[in-house]
Amino acid sequence: MRQLPGRPVAGQIRPQPRDGRAKYPMFQGDEYQRNLDFVAALQSIADVAEMTVSHLAIGWTLARPGITVALCGGRHPEQIVESAGAMRTELGLSVLAAVDDAIVARGEAESRPPV
Repeated sequence: MRQLPGRPVAGQIRPQPRDGRAKYPMFQGDEYQRNLDFVAALQSIADVAEMTVSHLAIGWTLARPGITVALCGGRHPEQIVESAGAMRTELGLSVLAAVDDAIVARGEAESRPPV
């Protein structure tokens, strides 16, 4: 099963100059651009479905067979409220298929080397 990368989906994909995330492959070169393109694809799907990307990602996760919970984090109370609002989100089959297609188009994600 493929996963949606958390931070890019949440719109937190741009590392700051002193941000430690810049050392990870997902924030470098072609991999970084693939992640930006993937988030743009998800934003387009969310726009058509009239929901936020956050609701789309959480709804897609909860719609997977065998998944009973989605772990969501946030640094601010409004982020938690936003994530909790996704519990009322039901995605149609066409939306689920569009996200699946975006994941396939994104391709296999590079990960950081083992520590």
